[in-house]
Amino acid sequence: MASGARQGLWVSMVAAGGAATGLGAIALARGGIMDGAAADPFDVAVGGLALVTMGALWAASILLDAHFDGVERLRSLIVMCRGDGTDRIPVDPSGSGEVVALCGALGALLERQGQRQGDTVQRLSAVLDSVEEGIVVVAESGLVGLANGAARAALGMGSAAVGTSIFDILDDRAFASAIGEAAAAGRAVPVQIATVQGQAISGRLTVLDGHAGAVLTFPGGAGRGLAHDFSVLDRPPPPAGANDATQLAVLPYWILDLETTGLDVRTCRPIAIAALRGHGERLFRAVNVDRLVDPQVPIPAVASRITGIDDAMVAGAPTFAAIGAEVAEGLRGAAIVGHNIGYDLAILARMMAEAGLPWTPPPALDTLQLVAALEPRRTDLNLEVIARDYGIAVVGRHTALGDCLTTGMLFVRLLPRLAERGIRSFGEARAFAATASAVIAKQRAAGW
Repeated sequence: MASGARQGLWVSMVAAGGAATGLGAIALARGGIMDGAAADPFDVAVGGLALVTMGALWAASILLDAHFDGVERLRSLIVMCRGDGTDRIPVDPSGSGEVVALCGALGALLERQGQRQGDTVQRLSAVLDSVEEGIVVVAESGLVGLANGAARAALGMGSAAVGTSIFDILDDRAFASAIGEAAAAGRAVPVQIATVQGQAISGRLTVLDGHAGAVLTFPGGAGRGLAHDFSVLDRPPPPAGANDATQLAVLPYWILDLETTGLDVRTCRPIAIAALRGHGERLFRAVNVDRLVDPQVPIPAVASRITGIDDAMVAGAPTFAAIGAEVAEGLRGAAIVGHNIGYDLAILARMMAEAGLPWTPPPALDTLQLVAALEPRRTDLNLEVIARDYGIAVVGRHTALGDCLTTGMLFVRLLPRLAERGIRSFGEARAFAATASAVIAKQRAAGW
């Protein structure tokens, strides 16, 4: 590892520097420099050379230290490639030429692999889109995971079909009944389902074996443009609880984020609550919560500028008291993960108390503390900066769900680095995070 090589070089250079210093001092003393006697040219030359050598070693140590910093960052990025399919290696222009070159080579390799996968997806997409029959893949929740052009034309689904609910188009009870029939039959069954406008759709329905969804085929319309996102078909195992003994590889958790009226945990109030479900190294993007909350106070202009949420947007939204019990129940059985998560949990605790609702603080893990513990020399722990350094594309910054997604991708990329250090359980991760004492002191001073 780079750290071992760094330590070895430091020991060698310190020893060499000490020897050079000692030799220089002896030579200068013998040369008469120290006591004012007549100088011996040879000893003075040796002493001067020794001191110059010491200075050169010191300068080299600074350069080598910076080089190993770059190597360590690169090694960490390679380790994180396991987590959530990292597809790019960011290049640090301040690194040494060798490290920058390695970053570029690895980045090109990952890009090429992505292109090959993309070529396969494009060919399969072209095949499905050429079929005249309408094809729709739907998750158990009703979210559309795939729709070819023929299906979208026939159902009038528009360009935003993927990720929307099929129940906005088809009768939900009839569709659920058809899924039950197909599951019981274990094969494709003929179905006739009415749209919400009363139009009858006749086709065939097949439940996907081993996946949480079904395929509906029916006579389609004239159209092209396949859209798909199969992540909506993924579903996590039921949360079975989390404690210190739970292994990180099977940890059930919610990534949690609140947008609020301010930063003072004693007075600010939630204006949006979002959560994203994860299990081990997998994020389930389709299993999420994203709700606006009426804070029952005017939203300060500075908060609106940061979050994009103003008073008009929360008009008619539920108050926290109306949804607090639902929030607590939804988080039950899983750990909570977030960036500066103590802030969010402190506000939740206060709001629950104000609403007179029972609240037991869930087991939690702070990604900010984890990064600080992994990289004690890092000075900027802002989520956006860390995401950039880790090759994570930030979308929807300072929106509750957008920050959940960024934090979730950060967390799954940290898991391989924790495993590399032998940190494999939730309790070990929390104990490791607790070593970020300087960060924790600042958080406590801020009130959480």
